[in-house]
Amino acid sequence: MELWEAMRPNLVARGDGPVGKQNMFPKLVKADRNPYMAKQEDRLCWVPKDIKIPESGEIVYFAGCTAAYRQQALGVATVRILDSLGVPFAMLGKDEWCCASAMVRTGQREVMAEHAVHNVDALKDAGAKTVLFACAGCIRNSAIDWPKWYEGYIPYKNVPLSVFLREKIRKGEVDYKIPLNYTVTYHDPCHNGRHLMHEMGKDWAFEASRECIQSIPGVKFKDMVRNRELQRCCGAGGGVKAGIPDLALDCAKARVTDGEEVSADIIASTCPFCRRNIMDGRNDAKSGIKVLDVVELMAASMGLDMTIPENPYTKFQEQDVLVCGPAECKLDTVERQAPGKDLVGEAH
Repeated sequence: MELWEAMRPNLVARGDGPVGKQNMFPKLVKADRNPYMAKQEDRLCWVPKDIKIPESGEIVYFAGCTAAYRQQALGVATVRILDSLGVPFAMLGKDEWCCASAMVRTGQREVMAEHAVHNVDALKDAGAKTVLFACAGCIRNSAIDWPKWYEGYIPYKNVPLSVFLREKIRKGEVDYKIPLNYTVTYHDPCHNGRHLMHEMGKDWAFEASRECIQSIPGVKFKDMVRNRELQRCCGAGGGVKAGIPDLALDCAKARVTDGEEVSADIIASTCPFCRRNIMDGRNDAKSGIKVLDVVELMAASMGLDMTIPENPYTKFQEQDVLVCGPAECKLDTVERQAPGKDLVGEAH
């Protein structure tokens, strides 16, 4: 990976890239500090009103752009779980900038230095000792890329949310109330799987999320044939969805087929963009399989209120959901009310 990514800035410099809509990344992020043309002051517009989140603390949840603006169910599930567990966590709000993963992956690194330094300084100023990530791309960048632009080190501990929650499960602190009677498989994202296993170990990269899924009552867990180090990429990462959308869609459909081959009702993951792309593949293939984040499965089984407060980005939300009653949860899909701007490959 390091070799290929080191070559890409040179290719861009000589005019052999970026490809397709990849050239929109730096323009959008420089202008708005996110790739969705959204307002920074709206970073926390999805947080339920009954949850009060401070701007500083030793534990900080770094939500990422997609959870803030396009997959707000993931953000709601995360803060609901942390709040229910009594975890004293903070968030940066408007001081959280895009992790700039797409810029690094596509060889457009001029934005990265500013964003890396800003985010690390903001987390340090907030008093962070542990930073929780529910986005594969964000934690990959914080752990591997940001240190290169920040004096070679990071003054806090990067922790995948699945690892943090697994410890709570092992201590018996997670109280499940509703069984999820579905067959669930897990898609290993490249960014917090193969990319991170050398930084954090295979247990954190591959096993923590599976243990979270398997802890949920009623779930029948089945791995796809290609898993862990040998998993099949969803096709979206590295700027492929924005640059070569047809290839991204074909890869996603292949992953849907992998899930169907093990009779899964749900493909779970810990990467918002993997989820987006696999959903697009599912829709194109007219498959009935659903795609959710591991955190959302946990929140549903815990009986937590997953309602997203009305906000300027509600109309852009599209996701599979679990609608839960006192005794069971049923799968459904929330359709997007308005098309995305399709600037970063988000629309389908």
